[in-house]
Amino acid sequence: MSVIAKMYRQVLFKPSDSNLQRILWRDFPDKKIKHFALRTYETACAPYLAIRSLTQTANENENDFSLACKFIRNDFYVDDLVTGSDNLNEVIQLKINISKLLQQYGFPLHK
Repeated sequence: MSVIAKMYRQVLFKPSDSNLQRILWRDFPDKKIKHFALRTYETACAPYLAIRSLTQTANENENDFSLACKFIRNDFYVDDLVTGSDNLNEVIQLKINISKLLQQYGFPLHK
């Protein structure tokens, strides 16, 4: 299982904060500068924010999905879930629970 690559681009922040991350762009020196306000994290710290988002998701759902939260905390490498089990039924149930939980927060699993 793997979370969608670059999951941190799925994390939106408040529109009122979009002016805090702006891109200035122009194709040629004689052209007018274009301004773009970002709505997602596109910074060097974005991988940290992705991991932090997963940790917060696990913290908020410990009571309802304790086993899934344990795997979310311990078995993700940035945006890849690297886990398994010798028991097929256990890993199927784990996938269902992790998928259900992360889907609620806008992080759908795929693969």
